[in-house]
Amino acid sequence: MNPVNAILLGVLAALALQRKNSGEGAVTSRTAWQLVAAVVGAMFPYTEAFLVFVGPGAMAQGMGGLTWSLVLMPVYAVGLAGLLGVMAQKPWDEMLPPVCGGLAAAWFLAILTEPGIFPLALLFDWRVGLAVLNRFDVVLMVLCMVGIGMCRAFKIYDRDLARLTLLCVMGYVGLVAFWGWQAREFGHRYAQLLEVNHARVEVEPQALSPLNWRVMVVEANGRIHSSMITLGRGGAGTRGEVSDDPYRTRSEAVWRIERRYGGMDVSEDMQRRVRLAWYGWQNTAFAWLGRYAIFDRMYAPQEVGMAAYKASGTDVQCVGFRDFRAVTPDEIAKGTYVICPWRDERVRVFRPRGEMDAKGQWPGMMELVAFSELRT
Repeated sequence: MNPVNAILLGVLAALALQRKNSGEGAVTSRTAWQLVAAVVGAMFPYTEAFLVFVGPGAMAQGMGGLTWSLVLMPVYAVGLAGLLGVMAQKPWDEMLPPVCGGLAAAWFLAILTEPGIFPLALLFDWRVGLAVLNRFDVVLMVLCMVGIGMCRAFKIYDRDLARLTLLCVMGYVGLVAFWGWQAREFGHRYAQLLEVNHARVEVEPQALSPLNWRVMVVEANGRIHSSMITLGRGGAGTRGEVSDDPYRTRSEAVWRIERRYGGMDVSEDMQRRVRLAWYGWQNTAFAWLGRYAIFDRMYAPQEVGMAAYKASGTDVQCVGFRDFRAVTPDEIAKGTYVICPWRDERVRVFRPRGEMDAKGQWPGMMELVAFSELRT
């Protein structure tokens, strides 16, 4: 979830956790600092982005993990409340409820979005991402903004209005979850029609409208069927007319098929290397990074900043994957992963820095993580 929605929901949570309504009058210093505490609490989990400056591997180790862990959340809450209490010259326990409200809002929204977080990091490598809400859910943002505006306009009832808004938010989440279930059922029916055995059906909410969904049917052999659908009535086009809208009704859905290990133009030997690289990646706690990755091309070690070397008399090459959902240059850069075998029987994963140039080259590579190679 983007930090803006987390902040808005965190402010509402802080207002709802007040012992009583604020009443008439100007905003007091205590109330202002409590709202600041809610914002700080909602923003704190996103500080994991700074782990990229620590060194190779730190970024992947912190992705949705260290700063989101429920194991460490009490430590974060008390520490932030104490720091804000010193800054505001207020008792730390007055800052604790709004900080907890902000942390809970960020954590709640992260669980509901894709790719999710590791809620029990340091104990279990268990990722939870329910894919109920889009990261930039506009309806949720508007709901929160209207609620905060009402609380500001009618301060005498601000706590009650904040609680009412939170109930509306929960109702909206429940409604979108129902629509997500409908999209998933559509994917299951498609898999049954094709008689796909052991198919994994996944759905992903889209921006702007909670009725728009991407449905993906993943086969065990690496083929990924995807379709962009709307649960609404769709556009009012004439029969036979080709619509520019990427979202089609369920009766007019168009399915694309992607092949994780390469198409017919990829040799069997190369497909085997691609498959080994991908399965090695899936044998780690960070397998979720490549859940929608498909084979892109082979990379020379020099392209990622590694020295060239040979193994069994053959030049070693790196396997490049890209997220098939990526469209914009920024999405393509963030959704490209290059997996390189290394001398000590380890595999290193790299991600590009910056955008691709006209020649198809990346300005540089950033190492995410290294792990033991899977042997089959």
